Parts: sequence; structure tokens; C-alpha cells
Amino acid sequence: MRLFNFIKNLFYDSELDFLNEKDIVWAKRYNNLEEKDKIEIGHQEGPYIIIHKSGKKVYALECGSNKNINTIQLLKVKYIRKYNYNLMKDGYIFIGKLVLLNKDRFIKKLGQIDDYDLNRIYKSIYLINKRYKNLKVKHFPKRKLKFYYEKGDIVLYQKQQFYITNIDENYYYVHQIHESKKGKITITINNISYSFNFASTKNIPKKEKLELLNITDKDIVKNIEEFTKREESKKKNTNKLNRGKLVLYNGEYFLIYEEKNKKLLTYKIYLSNDYSEDMYAITIRKGLYYTLLEKEELEISDDIKIVREASLLEMDQIKKIKKNIKVEQKQDIPKQKIIYKKYLPGYIMLDSETLDRYIILKRKYNTITFSPIDNIESYCEVNFDEISEFNYEVMEKMDKFRFNALLNDFYQIQKRISYKKNSDSTDEKEEMLDTIGTS
Repeated sequence: MRLFNFIKNLFYDSELDFLNEKDIVWAKRYNNLEEKDKIEIGHQEGPYIIIHKSGKKVYALECGSNKNINTIQLLKVKYIRKYNYNLMKDGYIFIGKLVLLNKDRFIKKLGQIDDYDLNRIYKSIYLINKRYKNLKVKHFPKRKLKFYYEKGDIVLYQKQQFYITNIDENYYYVHQIHESKKGKITITINNISYSFNFASTKNIPKKEKLELLNITDKDIVKNIEEFTKREESKKKNTNKLNRGKLVLYNGEYFLIYEEKNKKLLTYKIYLSNDYSEDMYAITIRKGLYYTLLEKEELEISDDIKIVREASLLEMDQIKKIKKNIKVEQKQDIPKQKIIYKKYLPGYIMLDSETLDRYIILKRKYNTITFSPIDNIESYCEVNFDEISEFNYEVMEKMDKFRFNALLNDFYQIQKRISYKKNSDSTDEKEEMLDTIGTS
């Protein structure tokens, strides 16, 4: 009987001699009627990829359109595109085991996979054999697992993990990555999350030995390439002298509001030690600066150094200040302009009538919030556009650490008040619903 089966298999296999590695074939998914009855109608036939030939035996990997067939995530690899290989649907290659094909199962040949897909199959088999001893792909010789690295591979080099962004004749160009779900950009591959460090780049000579850790598909590679291009564009823009840049030139600070005819149109900017009462306060990246809105024209020069960049919202501060100046001028209230400038967060005020001392907690344009120093809960707001007199004199600036502590208490009070308002509103709604339900 064994001799009969050997001769039978030899005969069947010999009729598949025309098949080669990389061939895609259409074949039955069963060997007998009993196996056929267990397979859902419509899935009893499907594509296979010839991946290995040993003597007269032909081994293939099964493909399917249902990505959830296999329970182990690492064994699902979406590489076969319908428009590349004349298939009705995109296919998933199931790397977990090799299937022995014979003449009875073979139906027709569809074509061949390309070297790119074959290389990724070899890498998938390598990763499975490396990570899961009980899932090693049988009948596949180790000597055949020769693959080449490509963009999107995650490798280990000198005990550090890297993502390959590009390759040339001599080098692998890589970004360092870490296994983490937190970061500016993260990707998840085979249930492993990686965080990129785009500031850490490296060129690894091709002669160096790398260890393959994971592989990505073309979609992820494309998304990362687009993100990298955006980051590089931001870096170039960071070094460009344009609107919003706070620059240092000849020991003085300037804020660029326009670039015109190869010249920079700027506002002169002052630091706190140069502050005077007729200046306007502005913030740039949480830093406090002052300006008289003096326009100065600078020639573009290598001597101009970029200090930081203002956001669009911060640049709008100057527009609002200029708008307020026009309103004040129309209302003809010259004192208001002086009052508006000198009340800044962190400064102590003295009530000229009661001699009580107050701390200015915050200011938004022409509105300040202040409170007694020893009773932050009794804070109030004043809009200078709505008053004609303000009998508080600005005194010295409070110690920074003490002010920060008071400011923290103030924000906690605001949070409690906000929470109470929301809670009371919810209670009112519930009472109203109860009343409606009763009636």
C-alpha cells in the first residue's frame, strides 16, 4: 500500500513539474469529499503561492480574502493586490504552514508574484520561526531564507531599534524608534506599537550586520514618508526670516510682520528691564515682551538671528492692540491709554483710598483680574473701556514663586466654581424632568 501511494504521489507531482516557485495557482482547498463538506461554499477553491519545491513535491502558501481566518496576528500578511495578480479580491497570505499540492487539487495557473512580495514572504517566515518555536514553518529550509532589507523594515543594530527610511548602494538611512504608544507619531505593527524619534538619525553601512525585528506595508511607509517631508519642511521654515519671527540684530529685538522687496518690516521689541508705562505687553511662546509699535526696516543679513516664532494667535495680539488704540483715539480718552499699559500680572496695586493691597492675577487685552493678596476668592474683573477712573496705583512686582502659588490657587478656585455651576445646572434639569413626569 505504501509503495502504491508513493508511486501515486510521484505520478501526480511529476505532472506539476511545470510549476515554479513564485507561481500563483488556483486550487482546491481540500483533498477529499469529507474535507470539502467542512468548507463553506464559495471558499472551497482559492489562490495559492508556490513557495518551495523539494524533488517532485510542490509546497504552497494558501491565500484568502478573509483576514480573520487566522487567529494569530503575526501570521496575517496583506501583500497580494488584486490589480497586480488578476485576482477578484485583495488576498491575505497565510504564512503559518505550507500546503502540499498535487494534481487533483491543481486547477489553473494565474501568474507569478514579484520579487518584492516574495521577499516579504521570506521575512514573514523568518519572523515566525524566530518568535514562535511551536509555529515554525515546516518543510521550508533555512538556507532559502535569504532576504534583503527595504524601506519600512524595523531592525536591531548595536542593541538599538531603528526604522529604515531609505537605502542606497552604501548605507541604510534610519530613524531611531522605541516600543511605546506615546510620541509625536506612532505606528502599530503586528500588535507592537512604535514611537519615532525623528531627531535621531543615523547612516548604517551596508556591511554592518542587522537583525530583522518587524516589517511594515506600503501604506504605513507612505504615511511616514509624508510625515517626514512635512517635518523637514517645518525645519526649513524654522530657519527662514518671515512673518512671526522674533529676531535679534545688533543687540536689539525685532518682530517681523512682513517681508517686502528683500527687506524685513518689523516692530521693535523690548524686554522687561526696558519696560516703560507707554509700552504694550505681548506674549510670544509664553514669554512676555513689550513694544511701542515702532516700525523699523531691516536689510536681510546673516547677522540676524532667530530667537523664537510667534503663533498666528499671538500675531493677532498686535492687530487687537492697534484696533484698541484707534477706539481710544476716537473716544478721546488719553488717560485710558496710560492706564491700560501699566497693570500687568504679578504686580501689586495699592488702593489710594483704603490703602489695601491687591495682586493682579491676569490680564487679557484691556481687562484685568485682581484680588486682595490675602483673599484670592474675592477676585474681580475690570474692563478699562467701561470705566473713566481707576484709583489703584501700581507698586512693586511680587516675588515670582509666591505669585505662581497664588495663581495656582486662583485657577483651582475657578475650577471649583465651574464644576459647581455645571452641577447646579444638572440638578435644575433633573428637577424640571421630575416635574414634567409628575404632571
